[in-house]
Amino acid sequence: VHSTLSGLRQQLLHTLTENTSLPKEIQILATLRKLDGLLIDRFLSLARHESEVLNSGNTSSEWTEKHRGDQLRNRLVQSSEIRLQMDFLEARTIWLARNADNKSSSTTATSANAVSGLGGENPPSNRAVSSAHSTLGPYGQAIETLELRRTSLFAVITQFNALFR
Repeated sequence: VHSTLSGLRQQLLHTLTENTSLPKEIQILATLRKLDGLLIDRFLSLARHESEVLNSGNTSSEWTEKHRGDQLRNRLVQSSEIRLQMDFLEARTIWLARNADNKSSSTTATSANAVSGLGGENPPSNRAVSSAHSTLGPYGQAIETLELRRTSLFAVITQFNALFR
């Protein structure tokens, strides 16, 4: 059971490394929170069962065990939420890196096409993009890259605040 839940959790986290919308991320995080709740409840039920076997017949410790169990559950839920935030940020960091790599490689490819010539190899739309990139020069390309990273980072920060605050 634990390995199946962990595998499902990893698949959901992998989905966050792709280009997703905020509603999809809300669904994924809701599912991850439910999975974490299941894991916590399973852990606590196993611990409670072991405690009952060890303390069978002692009624005075029953209340303290329940109180201790509630405190433990609250701590586990808090640490689970922090772990979920860290996992989200790690997944979105991977998305940021992929997004930046894809955009920089497409910029490099279109610049290379512009340098190699426009002799009928590119369709008209690619020629326009290639010539636009070639006229930007290195300064313009740097500005374009910075703008892309700024907007992507802003998107991640906005998503994080919407999902966890």
